[in-house]
Amino acid sequence: TILTTEEKLAQSKANREARESAILSSSLSSEYEKQSLRLLQLRRSYKQVALTEGESTKKARKLKKEIQALDATLKRVDGSVGQFQRSVGNYGKAMGSARNAVRSMMGAMGAVGGAYLFVRVMRDAFNRVKEFDKSMQNLAGILRTDREGLKDLEAQIIMVASVTVKTSNEVSTLAEKLVTLGKSKNDVKQLLQPVVELGIGLEASGEDAGEFLVQMLNAFGGSISEAKSYADTIASIRMSTSLDFQKMRDSFQYLAPISNALNQDLAYTGSLVGILADNGIKAQRAGRLMGSSQQRLAGDGKNLTGAIEELNQAQKRGVEENKLLALSTSLFGVEASTLGLILANNSEIIDKNAQSIRDNGGALDALVTEQLKSLDAKLNILDSAWERFILTIENGDGKISKFFKTTIESLTTL
Repeated sequence: TILTTEEKLAQSKANREARESAILSSSLSSEYEKQSLRLLQLRRSYKQVALTEGESTKKARKLKKEIQALDATLKRVDGSVGQFQRSVGNYGKAMGSARNAVRSMMGAMGAVGGAYLFVRVMRDAFNRVKEFDKSMQNLAGILRTDREGLKDLEAQIIMVASVTVKTSNEVSTLAEKLVTLGKSKNDVKQLLQPVVELGIGLEASGEDAGEFLVQMLNAFGGSISEAKSYADTIASIRMSTSLDFQKMRDSFQYLAPISNALNQDLAYTGSLVGILADNGIKAQRAGRLMGSSQQRLAGDGKNLTGAIEELNQAQKRGVEENKLLALSTSLFGVEASTLGLILANNSEIIDKNAQSIRDNGGALDALVTEQLKSLDAKLNILDSAWERFILTIENGDGKISKFFKTTIESLTTL
């Protein structure tokens, strides 16, 4: 059964609520995990109340007070063990630690070494601002606007970068890629976070993840507002099958347009290719042949389910293997005949696997969380926080940059 967009959203919400309820009621969950989840739920409730009833209402003020109290408690616990990432924008403490580190290093290296370190830090900051300014100017040119017209997109870029392992420069480059794919400024604002998270979860570049997600939205007729849901489904396919990002990319480019034309969704497509890949068929070959074979079946007035059932009935009648292969060839074509037999032997789990993929809400969050556990990821998060700190001071369009630009322009006219 193909679910409507509204049904998918309702199902995803129900899955999330069930998962959160299990965490809160389980004796295996630590108190810290329960309170962290409670904070997330309070923030969710506050946003809903603030938007529907107003921020100044009694209910909103009460929720905000609870959030601040619980957030302060958790930050205090985090801080007691030197962990400050709960508030990525907590630059006072972060930079305080950085200053202490610099002082210690200067003491160890002497004044000359400390001065050298200071120069390197400033050069790094200058290069980051320069690259970010260049990227934003490129975006302004593509969108036929100026930096002032990109203020909201710029803020979104910096925000997304600050809570992920991606730097603002990497996210701004991704924004350029999305614009070249025909997306508007508002589309890009909605796509940035799910694309960045998908890239992290699938260990792919932001540009590749963005192109793939946009292709799937286009192929299945999804709207930009469904980007997070589609990204979650892709992550669920990754967790439920042997298909990694490259295998999905190679196979879905052939099969997705056909699947949509035949009223099959992304989860069903992932289930089909996943089963074939699990049986030794290369993903790209599986996607290409399943696309052509379904076109062949449609031309004969048949569909995939009917063809698989026809093979199953022949098997039940005890048809010899060579005749069974001949039947599969007549249905699916010479190249795809083996694929037809594999699907017939796994017919009972095609729909079951597809439904499991649909039901696995929160798969993207789980993948991203797992990827962020490594030391390398934590260092990248620190790098992103450092870059956000720099860009809040100077983003390439501030007074400092304007002074240098004016000075350089004056010198070049001499």
